[in-house]
Amino acid sequence: MKIFLAEKSFVACGGLRCVNDAMALAIAGNACLLLAGREAKEGGCFPSVSSVLVYPHVFCAPTRALLPGAGAEIVSTETRAGEAAPWGTVVVAWREVLAAGAFAGNGSNVVLHEFAHHVRPSGKMLPEVIEAGWRRLCAEDDRAGVLDAYGAESREEFWAVAVEAFFEDSTRLRDSHGELYAALAAFLALDPAKWAPG
Repeated sequence: MKIFLAEKSFVACGGLRCVNDAMALAIAGNACLLLAGREAKEGGCFPSVSSVLVYPHVFCAPTRALLPGAGAEIVSTETRAGEAAPWGTVVVAWREVLAAGAFAGNGSNVVLHEFAHHVRPSGKMLPEVIEAGWRRLCAEDDRAGVLDAYGAESREEFWAVAVEAFFEDSTRLRDSHGELYAALAAFLALDPAKWAPG
């Protein structure tokens, strides 16, 4: 966390006056859960992230969608709680960060979700398990309701949703998606289902 706080710049946006130390620490603490079990040599402290933009609440982001075969593009805005840009910026809504802390275990954590986009799934088993899990979610076959349906958007979103569930709803993920849980536990070198009381 010290390295994260030293390396990353925090920027207040959307009317937020500043990102104080407590806010930065809460964001760093959640993000660094993804690195806690892994060796430092395995990629460092989010080297692909240089800055964290913090909005006070959900924000509007521009979106573009191509209409297949029509040669047209639809430009609009979308309300978001977070965003992970490939050029090194992570954006989070502070109200959503607070909600993750206040309602820990509700399956939702915007910081974990967005920083998961900067931790690439790798190893022998994980990409195959991610692919199988994504196909299963696309087929609406998550009867336990552990994985957010947003994960069906793409393999990348499935990965982020799976990481959220791994930490936020670990026991149910382990019980309903054992292979996915085991692959995440091996990759992240953590077993959060053992942290839960009972």
